[in-house]
Amino acid sequence: MLADPELENRDQILEPLATPEDAAHVPFTWAAMGYSYNEASSDPASLPTTWADLAQQPGVFAVANPNSSGAALTFVAAMEQIDPEFLPSLGEGETLISDSALALTQLVATGEADFGIPGIEADVATAANAGEPLAMGYPEGEIGVLTSFIAPWPTRRTRRPPACSCSTS
Repeated sequence: MLADPELENRDQILEPLATPEDAAHVPFTWAAMGYSYNEASSDPASLPTTWADLAQQPGVFAVANPNSSGAALTFVAAMEQIDPEFLPSLGEGETLISDSALALTQLVATGEADFGIPGIEADVATAANAGEPLAMGYPEGEIGVLTSFIAPWPTRRTRRPPACSCSTS
């Protein structure tokens, strides 16, 4: 049974996040979908250039479980539109399943997996900036987008926070 946490300032934390049920939201970070790989153990000339090529690559795939990872769920939903054969083909190879997309970068960095699917750009960039030989691969053709964070989109009925001045043309 779940219980509400006993926090003195709970309203101060959650109230700014509350929005009307019919409020629009907009992603304020996003990343193109791709796969992660280890540059130290991969030949750039042999990297897959299509989703079908990726699914047929020899090696180990690290895949996040869509039942426990929002990024993986978004990826699965997008791939059903982009290439419905990708996921069944991927399942024919050696696959490690992680409960979190965050673990994929580590599995690829340590050599336990050859490809992380989906590749999470922010995680790969952070690891690469720390000296890990990780990079992203982007198949040709259609790719999806993973949104990370969303923010309420101000409407005429909602007050715009001072830090959220948006202009559109």
